[in-house]
Amino acid sequence: MCYGTTREEAIGNTERLAIEVIEDRIAHGEMPASSRNLSFVVLEEQMARS
Repeated sequence: MCYGTTREEAIGNTERLAIEVIEDRIAHGEMPASSRNLSFVVLEEQMARS
């Protein structure tokens, strides 16, 4: 879970944390090469919430 002063900042912090966790798992050999393709999608209706 991540927080931010705005919704956009919280989403960015969450993405950054996920990337850091994946980076750590790759560095320690805990993720197979096939799982190294990652993308983030934020649905339009999620961005519309205040």
